[in-house]
Amino acid sequence: MIIISDASPIIALYEIDHLFLLKAVYDRIAITSIVAREVEIALPDWVEINDKYDDALYQSIRLQLDDGEASAIALAKAKKQAILVIDERRGRMVAKDMQIEIIGLLGVIVKAKKMGVVTTGLPVLQALVDNGFRLSPKLIAVTRKYLEEE
Repeated sequence: MIIISDASPIIALYEIDHLFLLKAVYDRIAITSIVAREVEIALPDWVEINDKYDDALYQSIRLQLDDGEASAIALAKAKKQAILVIDERRGRMVAKDMQIEIIGLLGVIVKAKKMGVVTTGLPVLQALVDNGFRLSPKLIAVTRKYLEEE
């Protein structure tokens, strides 16, 4: 199983000093060099750069999405049994249409709680909101239910 991430989950977790959640939940993740440029941080050694994807597929996805999302989806499509960490609605729809397994940042937080990495997910959610990560009240309520923190 390979875990591939788009830029926004990495950026959001980095900005609230919780990037460790990705490592704790998945051990290693892969990103494309395009995503690495978008992230603009020094990447930890558990993040691998992988550009082994079909360029024609990437170019066709770019017609609908930004470069980072397109490259992450192309990489996920190139791998067997990949999980793509992505939050943007259009990107998630494209990945689902291509039958790529996806999880969002909130799903990672729920997994982290279930694994005991964090004792409560609410402070992480609040930190994301406080830092400008857009979460609808409905999405927060659903996530709280999954966290079993109502």
